[in-house]
Amino acid sequence: MPGAEEGSVVTRFAPNPDAPLHLGNARALVLSAEYARLYKGKFILRFEDTDPHVKPPIPEAYEWIREDVRWLGYSWDKEWVQSQHLSNYYDVVRQLIQKGAAYVCTCSAEHFQQLRRMGDACPHRGESQEEALSLFEKMVSGGFDEGEAVVRMKTDMKLPNPALRDFPLMRVVNPKRHPHPMLKDGAWAFPLYNLSAAVDDHLLGITHVLRGKEHMTNDRAQGYIYEAMGWKQPFSVEHGRLMLEGIPLSKSQVRKALAGGVYNGWDDPRLGTLMALRRRGFSPKAIIDLMIEVGPKPTDAMISWDNLYALNRRYLEPISRRYFVVRDPVMISVEGLGDRVVEALLHPDHPEMGKRRIEVRGGKVFVQKG
Repeated sequence: MPGAEEGSVVTRFAPNPDAPLHLGNARALVLSAEYARLYKGKFILRFEDTDPHVKPPIPEAYEWIREDVRWLGYSWDKEWVQSQHLSNYYDVVRQLIQKGAAYVCTCSAEHFQQLRRMGDACPHRGESQEEALSLFEKMVSGGFDEGEAVVRMKTDMKLPNPALRDFPLMRVVNPKRHPHPMLKDGAWAFPLYNLSAAVDDHLLGITHVLRGKEHMTNDRAQGYIYEAMGWKQPFSVEHGRLMLEGIPLSKSQVRKALAGGVYNGWDDPRLGTLMALRRRGFSPKAIIDLMIEVGPKPTDAMISWDNLYALNRRYLEPISRRYFVVRDPVMISVEGLGDRVVEALLHPDHPEMGKRRIEVRGGKVFVQKG
């Protein structure tokens, strides 16, 4: 990786605890953990749980994710829960306002979208720092309701990418309508992704970020924050999406199917969550091998079950006992077979595993129907 030196690399895996991890999440997890291990650096597990409105955290999901990370054989040097550090984001917003790099916008969402499309500045952009700070404190104390105020980063309203034009840093979430399970006293102002990611990456000393290519615009947005604060931005490596043949990995799709009774929980063997793969008997080493084989390439990858099974057999074949099953069985009588006991090795290459006994009584055996 660019700029990587032994002993100085710090990576992070930053899931949203609104569901267990799935195979697609494992790409960023494995690559981040393995690169930290390769360079004898540090690996941080960070829970990005500051969106109780759109992606409300599930209390159980924090431990689900920890268990998934441990199952893959990884430990982390530090754990960070964003909702427990809101004051950090408030402090940075105050500094950005004082530097003239951010302001509080009280335009309606529709009005600002129109200004963004036209490339025109928000009328609140020119307000004094004192007024902007006063409005921000009002956001923090619950003086605004949802949609009434946001903090925006000052960029160029003529930028080719509209998403980067005065993008939002912080918004209001009403704790009475959208309570956060980890905040007993509630909170009204929550950072959006680009602010929380930039602040935490800086505070945690992250040197390399490995994440999906859908974050390429976010990386550029975070660059504005780093520049305004005088921080050094981490190296960012964006990889493609990982899809599993015939299996939905989208958390929203799975959540909808769960509500409709299509699946029997997040560990349903028909799903692509790590807990489902664990229940199916997959070796964590097979998952790691797959992610290393796919690597950090920017192209999307469709994984077939055959490929996953082949990797899994590499680890299970030497240790798995051999049994058989007769599906859709029909009992028949074999003339002259009588009573007998047959012994077979539990593994043809490992006789030390022992034998299994097959008992036949009265010549009756089961065969598959048809």
